[in-house]
Amino acid sequence: MKALPHFHLCLSNRTYMDRSVLICYWVVLLLLCGVWKVSPQRQLDYGCNNICGGCGQCQDTTCPALTPPDNGYVDGQCNPGIAGQSCIIFCDSGYAIEGGPSQLTCLASGQWSSYTPYCRRNSECPKLQKPWNGQIIGVCDRYVGAECQFECRSPYRLVGSQVRTCRSDGTWSGRTSACELGAGCNNNCGGCGRCQDTTCLAIFAPENGYVDGQCNPGTAGQSCIFFCDNGYAIEGGPSRLTCLPSGQWSSYTPYCRRTSGAICAFFDVPNGEADCVVDGGLTVCRVSCNAGYMLVGSSVVTCSSSGTWNEIMPSCRRSTPDVTNVCPTLNAPDGGRLVGSCTAANSGDTCQLVCISGYRPTDTRVLICQANGQWSSSLPRCISSGCPDIRVPFGTNSGACTPGTPGQICTITCQPGYTLTGTGTLICQTNGQWSGSIPTCSVRSCPALQPPASGGNSGSCSPGVVGQSCAFYCNSGFRLVGQANLVCGSNGQWSGNPPQCAAEGCPSLNPPQHGSNSGACTRSSVGQSCTFVCDSGYTLSGQSTLYCQAGNTWSSSPPVCVAPAGCPDLNPPANGAISGSCRQVAVGQSCSFSCQAGYTLVGQETLYCQTGGRWSSNTPSCNRAAATSCASLVAPGNGYMLGTCSPGRVGETCVFTCDSNYVIRGQRTLTCEPGGYWSSNQPRCERGEVEGGPCPILSPPPNGDFESCDNRLNGRCVVVCDQGFLRTGSRVRTCLSNGMWSGYAPTCTRKVGYTTTYTYKVVPLWSLVFG
Repeated sequence: MKALPHFHLCLSNRTYMDRSVLICYWVVLLLLCGVWKVSPQRQLDYGCNNICGGCGQCQDTTCPALTPPDNGYVDGQCNPGIAGQSCIIFCDSGYAIEGGPSQLTCLASGQWSSYTPYCRRNSECPKLQKPWNGQIIGVCDRYVGAECQFECRSPYRLVGSQVRTCRSDGTWSGRTSACELGAGCNNNCGGCGRCQDTTCLAIFAPENGYVDGQCNPGTAGQSCIFFCDNGYAIEGGPSRLTCLPSGQWSSYTPYCRRTSGAICAFFDVPNGEADCVVDGGLTVCRVSCNAGYMLVGSSVVTCSSSGTWNEIMPSCRRSTPDVTNVCPTLNAPDGGRLVGSCTAANSGDTCQLVCISGYRPTDTRVLICQANGQWSSSLPRCISSGCPDIRVPFGTNSGACTPGTPGQICTITCQPGYTLTGTGTLICQTNGQWSGSIPTCSVRSCPALQPPASGGNSGSCSPGVVGQSCAFYCNSGFRLVGQANLVCGSNGQWSGNPPQCAAEGCPSLNPPQHGSNSGACTRSSVGQSCTFVCDSGYTLSGQSTLYCQAGNTWSSSPPVCVAPAGCPDLNPPANGAISGSCRQVAVGQSCSFSCQAGYTLVGQETLYCQTGGRWSSNTPSCNRAAATSCASLVAPGNGYMLGTCSPGRVGETCVFTCDSNYVIRGQRTLTCEPGGYWSSNQPRCERGEVEGGPCPILSPPPNGDFESCDNRLNGRCVVVCDQGFLRTGSRVRTCLSNGMWSGYAPTCTRKVGYTTTYTYKVVPLWSLVFG
């Protein structure tokens, strides 16, 4: 209201609509016409008119224009409002009125009867979180009918529903979506057989902030750094996140929380106006009063970081107070404060209740001090406007949670793989506080796995992380029995029992009854052998020598010792051979012996099986025959020889030398022995092995030699056995990058019953005598 510039002394008790009183003074004229106000443009020469029963001209009182809410529209007297008439707010389909009544009435004070409501979606589903090791594709809205689609990153597979729809009852369709580790390939391979860089899911800039670094997507070992805009600070996690080799970020994604420039409750200045601007993140309001009114309080108020004004709200008070009764002092109720002339108010002064954050008034009308010294209405109260939103990372809400409604329940559950800590059911109380502390969802883990004896483990083992695996291995000489990889399930249990390490090689062999065994018979490695013999008077049934083969199995079943029906088996002498009935011999049968070229038989050439299971004589032997020379030698490739070499003479030597970059393989000096043979096999010249190379220098096996051998990286050593010997183990071994030779160490074992083409025929003497 504004004072009229011209005035007469007139008093009238005429009322309009039984509410208003016209009071005129020489100094100032105030009209309280209920739904009318005095036009300041008209002089008072005309006296008092009939409408207000007195002075001046009365016009319609108006309220500020109401704009349609988002997702809604208005109808009626809304722009502007006219005192006594109503404006009705409507919401679009799928939305409902919230925050106030749908019908607002313009009051005589020029204020609307209540706060302007807004349109809220009829029903919303709780916010869905992206699955661990997965993501949500596109936009995931929460309104009825909205769809959310999920996918998992390789090698994880989706368990649950790929697409979920928000239903009209506020729940999501389908089953909870989760990502579990798929079978076949490990975490670091984008498919079997081809390894790729491990990546983490893309991180996007938070609201009121931005990111920098390796963020979209993350690369193992690289970091993504979060920054917040001015007036905001990092909250909910560290500012730097690192992409781990497991494909997970090192912590939760933080967000930006406002630290300055907080939003304060809107306020109105009756009989004046507030001009508010945002300066450096702070909201500053400058208050001024209409003509005829004076400012009570500070002319500048600032919104503090806590969301409250730093000064008591100023008010505009009439410059020349009416000489009327003074209205009683009003005291602010709990949860609110009073704005305006609320203490020792004069007629026409106003007082308004403003509730603090978390509260709302029961009535929004402005109280006016009337001429009779009474306020125009009783002081409203401040009641709770609800509880703050509940948002639990990796949790799901259901019920009245965002925000909480007094008396309503909010239920919190955790996503698969997480455990709830705290109370999962909270009630919003009338004081705007929840009935308990907000719970948290912590990642569920599996029990720690210990490494097996004679082995170890690696990965996510102590404790296990849901969706990740623990790998097991054994030390050299041991093999893994059980699953090599165990996955921590969402139920906090491992996918299987921990494996164990068992010694490699073939099972132990026991000696036969009435016999014994020798060699590598206990915990044998591949390529080793175990030999069996029987006690005197017993015959071996089965193979006398068994070899440990790949797959940890013996080459044959263990033999047994049986009581003989004849003589024991005979074996050929060194450098000799046998023929005739030499094994499983019956009484009366014979076995003949012969020697290789250059050797002479010492002993009986033929043995006879006699009664009692005994041979007629001891087994003969082959000794080298006396000679004066040795066979001629040939210079090796990439080398030459010096001395008595072609042919050799008994007692003299032949010396071998290799060209540059070649080394001797075998004995450098050979001596011609009295038996007419050289003291060793002729050596070869091979490209030199590297001292200190990746792999150690190998030695040829007894009764064998290397065809070639190179101890450099990827070099090969090829083994050949002497004539009459059988190789067991690897023929070719390769120098690996870890400095180890591939395969197994070979051995050369004499072939059973081997005879060269150079044999002597031995004719028994009795056959010559008796024909």
